Formats: sequence, C-alpha cells, structure tokens
Amino acid sequence: MTRQREDCQKLAERLGWTVGKFAARRGAVMLGTLLPAGIGAAVGGAGNRALGKTVIGNARDAFGPPPQDWPAGNRPVATGPR
Repeated sequence: MTRQREDCQKLAERLGWTVGKFAARRGAVMLGTLLPAGIGAAVGGAGNRALGKTVIGNARDAFGPPPQDWPAGNRPVATGPR
C-alpha cells in the first residue's frame, strides 16, 4: 500500500513539474493568442451598448412614451400557421 502511495506521489510531482514547464514556455504564447479576443469582446460590447442606447433614445423621441392603457381593439390576435 505504501509503495503505491509513493508511486502516486512521484507521478504527481512529475506531472506538476511538466505542467509548470509547459506553462512557463507556453503561457506567454497562450496569453498573446487570447488577448486580442478579449480586447475585441470588450470593444464589441461597448459598441453594442452605445448603439443600443442611441437606438432606444431615438425610438423614444420618435414615438413618445408608451400609453398607460392600450385600447381594447389593438390587442394582438393569434393566427394560424403561416
């Protein structure tokens, strides 16, 4: 039983060393690969938010506030398949 535990510890140490070496060598490359995607997501999100706020503001200016009570004749009607 003790021999198996020692073997597992050696394996875990070797695996940890290998992962550490891999991360040291490839970490900068991985970061450099993922960084443009993160920047693009941030810029895209900010652009979408700005565009959405502008569209909503323009729609409110064009159509005014929604009515408090909708007239009964203007309710949506369920139709069959198209």
